[in-house]
Amino acid sequence: MMSRASEEMAVPAEAGKREPERVHREQTAGLLREGDGRSETLQGAEGRTLLSVADLVVYPEAPEQREPLLQGITMKIRQGEWVHIVGANGSGKSTLLRTLAGLGRNPQAEQSITRMLPSPFDARPLPVVLQQPDAAITGSTPWEDLVMALEYAGMNGADIIPRAEEALAELGLSALMHAPVSTLSGGQKQLLAAAGALAAGSPAMLFDEAASMLDNDSARLLMKHARAMQRRGIAIVWVTQNMDELEAGDRVFALKDGRMVWEGSSERFFSPLASGEPPCRLAGLEAPFAARTAMELNALGFGMGVMPLNAEELAERWSTHGTASHAFRAAPPAVSPEIFSSLEQLKPRSVPRDLILSEAVPRIAGADGSRSFSACFRGGRLTLLVGGNGSGKSTLLETSGGVRPLASGVVQLGEEPLWSGRRPNRDVLLSLGIALQQAETQWFAKSVVEELHYSAKPYRLAGEERSSRIREAMEAAGLDMELLERDPWTLSGGQQRRLALACIVAGRPEWLLLDEPSAGLDAEGTERLCSILQAHRAAGGGAVVAAHSLDALLPIADEVAIMDGGVVCEVMEASRYARSIAREAGAPQALQAAACFGLLEADAVPWLSPSELAGRLASDNPAVAPGRASERKRESRQGTDLSGTREDQAGDQAAGCIADREEAGKKARTEIWKADQERKGKDIGKWIDPRALIASYLMVAAGVLSQKSWLGIGVSLAIALAILVPLRSSLRIYAGAVKGYGVFVLTLAAVAGIGLAPLQFQWEPAADMLLRMLRLMLVMLLGLPLLALLPPFRLQKAADQLLAPLAKAGLPAARITLPISLLFRFIPMLAEEWQRYALIGAARGKFASRPGRVPPSMLYQAAVPYMLSVLRLGDRAADALEAKGFGAGDGIKRSAFKLRLSMRDALALAAGAVLWGGLRFIARI
Repeated sequence: MMSRASEEMAVPAEAGKREPERVHREQTAGLLREGDGRSETLQGAEGRTLLSVADLVVYPEAPEQREPLLQGITMKIRQGEWVHIVGANGSGKSTLLRTLAGLGRNPQAEQSITRMLPSPFDARPLPVVLQQPDAAITGSTPWEDLVMALEYAGMNGADIIPRAEEALAELGLSALMHAPVSTLSGGQKQLLAAAGALAAGSPAMLFDEAASMLDNDSARLLMKHARAMQRRGIAIVWVTQNMDELEAGDRVFALKDGRMVWEGSSERFFSPLASGEPPCRLAGLEAPFAARTAMELNALGFGMGVMPLNAEELAERWSTHGTASHAFRAAPPAVSPEIFSSLEQLKPRSVPRDLILSEAVPRIAGADGSRSFSACFRGGRLTLLVGGNGSGKSTLLETSGGVRPLASGVVQLGEEPLWSGRRPNRDVLLSLGIALQQAETQWFAKSVVEELHYSAKPYRLAGEERSSRIREAMEAAGLDMELLERDPWTLSGGQQRRLALACIVAGRPEWLLLDEPSAGLDAEGTERLCSILQAHRAAGGGAVVAAHSLDALLPIADEVAIMDGGVVCEVMEASRYARSIAREAGAPQALQAAACFGLLEADAVPWLSPSELAGRLASDNPAVAPGRASERKRESRQGTDLSGTREDQAGDQAAGCIADREEAGKKARTEIWKADQERKGKDIGKWIDPRALIASYLMVAAGVLSQKSWLGIGVSLAIALAILVPLRSSLRIYAGAVKGYGVFVLTLAAVAGIGLAPLQFQWEPAADMLLRMLRLMLVMLLGLPLLALLPPFRLQKAADQLLAPLAKAGLPAARITLPISLLFRFIPMLAEEWQRYALIGAARGKFASRPGRVPPSMLYQAAVPYMLSVLRLGDRAADALEAKGFGAGDGIKRSAFKLRLSMRDALALAAGAVLWGGLRFIARI
């Protein structure tokens, strides 16, 4: 399926020029069997080879960009092994993953990639789990998604349902089998994608930074099940920049600038080479805290052997030497001098203003409106927002930034209210700089410099002042000035995230409101982000930052606000919060190490650098003897779930945390789920057959179109309202389109009533045009409930059965019915994407307009990037369909079950006939 907008072409190395470069391999350095019995062989080395890559070169399709994206890549993927592909932003990780998966394959790639996969994966792509899995979900429930994929993959019909339900059970999704996908958490959607690969019997599974946008509970749950799949013999290819995800026995392929710079075991990835530098630094990555501490101990003369990958392993290695621990107050990382100088123009306010929410009730569909909260984010301080996926962090930031109103309550910046009636206060908006989630997808202009000018435009700066601020913002974000003329979409993911930060810094706001700014950033980008936040705070500004990954941001934070169920439950000092989570699985390694070595004193900030921790451990006056160290290690193992089987324990704990959180805090999801279950029920046999619903609709629509009087239009309107009102919450996203059509109808009627000879307004032609257009509008309104009542999968099944005679005649009926299902699945996603761009436009343009509305002056600016975003969404969906096996096999779609008309369907048909008869009777009066 070749539908990607910017397809990459894979060619053998001989087709392109490249400089010879040494790839550091563990075997050539003689490190494979040194020092640690666990590393006698790489995990899965005895498994058979599934993929073999030899001197691969990948070029971009764009003719003006002839620099290769990848070059000289040689590697093998074996059955049952865990392979990490790591590297800094823009190193080519995702490109390599797509090539390995076989997405959008070019015939030339076969010269460099040998696929020794079992059928049917020898002729179809391997499954891929992406950061944003929504585009990969084709069904409206997990059960539908798997069954539909297996049908189109050509699996035997009798095996489809048992195989799908078995895979869902294996990954812990049985209870959510028939839950709407909109109620699933991010981690559960990732597990659903993995379940599809398991059901299809894939020998390998590829993950593209799948945990980067997940909370700790969901990330550990995904990791637990991925590890379980590996133990079953499935090869796992895991793209990541988070070095904490590496475990003993994993293989690592490190990329830099499209070249492979190292290959070997995870333990040796952090061990110094002959040059003295560890391989991770060849790829521009930083070793985990435990490994850096071991390096410092090695420098002090302690032989730590193979590098530990986590705090538990560090404690195990050190236990034979004894421990020394005296709690002390460690300072957070210092502000980078060059960053501070680039932001020194931010003059501190004499009295920094607080950002205050009073009796706030967030505007969340289905949420409990009785739950309100009050919170005060203090000026001149950095506050982290923490909480699970769906806890309300993004909503709170959007509310505080003036792009989303509260259901009730007040938001103030100091004494100034954020809202003036139904519109935000523009003077306050100019003091708030907000970057929404996935800030790298917010571009409106053709070049980087135009993007920066767009962000600076609301501040009405003179030309020289604006140019000066743009230069300072580029320097602060660590972007080269030569990038100013580049198209922002051509930048790497990390560069785009830095550009998003530069767009905010250019306005010199008093407050920074950042939603997951560190997601997907490499070590250098994360350090740059932390330095900017510290410089902003030092200059008197405030910041509220939502984050799942706390390793870099928690040490520099002043306070932490804990969110659950859309409300702020508690605000506490960052040091207190750090001590409270230090013994939890998934906590930053520095905190886990502090817990392992007894450094969590009540009056101390528990942030030790690796050199500081190594110095305390190597002290001549140890506070804890070796025997006591082992005892403490065992206590720590019991209390922190950091043992050798920690992925199972952590995953179980994560599942429990998610269940508790959804039961106690996520009332919005619970209420939506209950309402949906009451309407549909878990048994798919109880749903109304789509054929009956469509036939009933056509009968009622025919009755409406036959109306020629205002009495008939009134009755038709009453029928439409009786159907629409119970479904209004699910149809709210179409309200804008309905209002727009209503304005169009009134305008057309007014134009029809204008007489020119003489110039006058004539009521009769205007009323006639209005009646005609209202009939069409009512037919459209009656059709809207079909979007809510018809599950896309069942609609597609009905179409399959109606077109069965064509399929028997050899015509491609499945190619007709699949778009029908996808259309109903993705129309709501398109509406949501437009709303997202409306939020982005309001956030960056500082428009004092009602939230969710795009001012006419920026319709063109929003429409172009929106269309590009839709195309990218289509690309992701095409990739997902290809990876899930749509169109694979012998090209014949199998059916897992058939729809059968029931008594409920007969009643629906009877109701449609009665309404048609009544409307026809009224039309004849």
